[in-house]
Amino acid sequence: MTNIDTVLDYHEQTKHYYRRYARSIGYLDWANKPYAYREYTNTSKLPLKLCFDNETPLYKELFTDPVDAKDINYETISQFLQFSMGLAAKKSTGSDSWELRCNASSGNLHPTESYILTTHEDQINASCGVFHYNPYKHELERVADTPTALLENDTFLIGISSILYREIWKYGERAFRYTQLDAGHALRSFEISALMLGWNVKVLEMQHEEAEALFGLNHKDRFIAQEREDIDMVLQISMMSQKSINPEILSGLISNVFVGKVNLLASEHQSWELIDSVEDASSKAQTISSFPSFSQHTSNSEQSSKDVVLKRRSAQMMDLHRSQISKTQFLTLLNSVGTTGSKVHLAVFINNVEELESGLYLYLRDEEKLTHLKENLRSTFLYQKSAPNLYLLELGDYKQNSKNISCSQEIASDGAFSLGMLCEFEENIKLSGALEYKKLYWECGSIGQQLYLEATSLSLSATGIGCFLDDAMHSLLGVKERSYQVLYHFTIGRAIVDMRLQNLHPYSHLIS
Repeated sequence: MTNIDTVLDYHEQTKHYYRRYARSIGYLDWANKPYAYREYTNTSKLPLKLCFDNETPLYKELFTDPVDAKDINYETISQFLQFSMGLAAKKSTGSDSWELRCNASSGNLHPTESYILTTHEDQINASCGVFHYNPYKHELERVADTPTALLENDTFLIGISSILYREIWKYGERAFRYTQLDAGHALRSFEISALMLGWNVKVLEMQHEEAEALFGLNHKDRFIAQEREDIDMVLQISMMSQKSINPEILSGLISNVFVGKVNLLASEHQSWELIDSVEDASSKAQTISSFPSFSQHTSNSEQSSKDVVLKRRSAQMMDLHRSQISKTQFLTLLNSVGTTGSKVHLAVFINNVEELESGLYLYLRDEEKLTHLKENLRSTFLYQKSAPNLYLLELGDYKQNSKNISCSQEIASDGAFSLGMLCEFEENIKLSGALEYKKLYWECGSIGQQLYLEATSLSLSATGIGCFLDDAMHSLLGVKERSYQVLYHFTIGRAIVDMRLQNLHPYSHLIS
């Protein structure tokens, strides 16, 4: 079986149906819930500064007015990491408490880890090296030294990796999907945090094995086999928008000596051969490369960007009786994820948006793809243009459809609208390679993180929905074979807030 066959087979095997969900153990083994934070033993620690008091640009300025680039130093790197991967809030119900982070995660399980590589001592007030970021302690753990000055002083690297077992514990074989969505959430979190500082983020094109070696993830003796950690992508962070690193420099950055061993996250483990197979097939011998970034858009939010990031939440319930939003709000939300050259579009169930009739719509993130979509979706659709990039497919009340397709979750029907992220699929993967399967999820996760933030900036609420009936949605859209597949669902409205929960300082454990 080829790598492409493996990822396509995985996708089919992990679909949810009305009478059968994807395989999992069928219950939550709370005694073995994975610990949420990766730590390395026998490493030096560098505490970072908490940046809650830092001034940041207005959220709307991130997408319109270029922010003057801040110098790369200890304080700005502290802010960059805190407002991307750090803790945003802590919730409590009596004796039980848990943390929420700036980057969204399926089930709040957070499989995504991050590393920083710097070759200039003055950037973090410490000797250069490879560091793991611990969001709970807001500190860096040194895992390797690096040659000095191979990167310019206005550049450093971020590695994004995933621990699959954190999602496997709850979701079984479908966990790989959610892990990749979370990598996309993290990517957009880094991009937004960089925009606050006037920095540029670029996904580097490099071989998977080289990326793995760059951050020491190929030193398997430092890791636990059942809790494998795999590199997803490497980000170049710089003060210049067009900077590009010479690939030969990346090879020179690889250290032969990594220190520290990881902590055990769970005492017992589930084993799913299908997940190991799809991870290997979609990663090994593949070239990681970039994909389309979002276009600029207009936002009217007067909130500071850090406040938007810190207030982002996943709604647990939507208020059906306060669900209406304005057309302007609706289009602001969709336009915030516009781009060109994208292979991901939005099939939208409009429930309660002023000036727009209820029905099924299609938002094209790249209008040049309209003909291709018409050829591969239901032939009876209207394709009536309702706004730039937005097409009415069919009028009607789709609340029940959206609820049923989202595993009978009312949160999909009680908001102003919900959507499915419709991706160019089988032919695209066959042409681009097995890694494209991951990249589609990364792009969907990035869209989701942006929608979360945009909704928050408009004082609305949002939730990503990973549980949906795949082929029920495809049948509704009339998708021909596997030309398109929906990889992520999402809903936006006004949340019902659980007043029983107490709000604590996210880093109370550090400042008490």
